[in-house]
Parts: sequence; structure tokens; C-alpha cells
Amino acid sequence: MPLKYYQAFELTAKDEAITRIDLHCTSLEDAKERAKQLVQDRPVELWEGPMRIARFEPVN
Repeated sequence: MPLKYYQAFELTAKDEAITRIDLHCTSLEDAKERAKQLVQDRPVELWEGPMRIARFEPVN
């Protein structure tokens, strides 16, 4: 199965990207799971090219 390219961005409190993580995944569900695992104390957004797929918030 070919890999698809996604980007996950860790965001500041002002929604500015501070970290980009390149993800190569077999499916959108795989990309979402991997992006969720990146969440620590800041939100993470998952993008596929110019389209935002999801946003994951830290659990407080």
C-alpha cells in the first residue's frame, strides 16, 4: 500500500506553529492516531497539503 504524506504542527497558545512533524502513513486513520500521540501540553493540527484534517487538544 502506498504511503500518504501528512504534516502535524504543534501550536502555541496563539495558534502559531512551532514544530512541524512530517508523517508518512498508510491511511488517514493512521495519521490521526499518530498525530494524537504527539499531543502533550500543546494542541496539534494534522494537515494533508493545504487542507486541515483535524485538531487535537491536550487533556488537562
